[in-house]
Amino acid sequence: MKYTLFSVLGALLLLSVGLWWVAFYNTPSQRPATECAQVITIARNGETGEESTFSTPCDVPEGWEVVRQEGNDPYSENDAVMQRFRNEEFGIGFSYREKPDGYTLIELPEARGDDRELLAAYTIVNTEAHLLLATSTEGREGPLAMVIQVYGNGKQQLVEEWLEAHATLANYHLKSSSVRKEEVGGASAVRYSFDGLYQNEAIVVAHKGFIFVFSGAFDSFEDPIRRDFLSMVSALTFF
Repeated sequence: MKYTLFSVLGALLLLSVGLWWVAFYNTPSQRPATECAQVITIARNGETGEESTFSTPCDVPEGWEVVRQEGNDPYSENDAVMQRFRNEEFGIGFSYREKPDGYTLIELPEARGDDRELLAAYTIVNTEAHLLLATSTEGREGPLAMVIQVYGNGKQQLVEEWLEAHATLANYHLKSSSVRKEEVGGASAVRYSFDGLYQNEAIVVAHKGFIFVFSGAFDSFEDPIRRDFLSMVSALTFF
């Protein structure tokens, strides 16, 4: 009975992750407009020649000259257009393919506030499937996606400690493979597979005061989305 209960809870968690971003298409955004873009800005002191990095162009002091900006701009790589993602608050950066047959990243505002430890959640979904779902007037099953969840780790727990204490949040109780310890982007990580509505791989990373749960759902190990998920994870950077 215990196994059945955990399985049901795990399935409900997987379903809720999918419903977060499906509901996004039908919910007007409540986000306040930001006055200054979150773009890393390198500026130089006009008197001393000193260069420094600022979180936004608005933070550059008077008398300093902007040298360059490092935003989430697309770039070319092996005949593909790649899109950067960088978040200064969490200290994370990665890239994903935008074209051809690329992906769209969606932040899930509904995730914030549902769980005090859950600080942010993102889904990366095939752009064509995303547009099809967004414009459909009929109920549709959400497409396969890569999901990124960011949790607070105020206790500074190791990855293994956090997983034992929060098994259902990362579907750790549903793992179907051995657990491997490794380093991802210079940070300590744990990798495992788990079964749910689809086959899934998860990489859980501890960095500074955060826990990052990266998961990718796919139909089979040969599925292109699995390859793209592993490619994204391999290029993760933490700062």
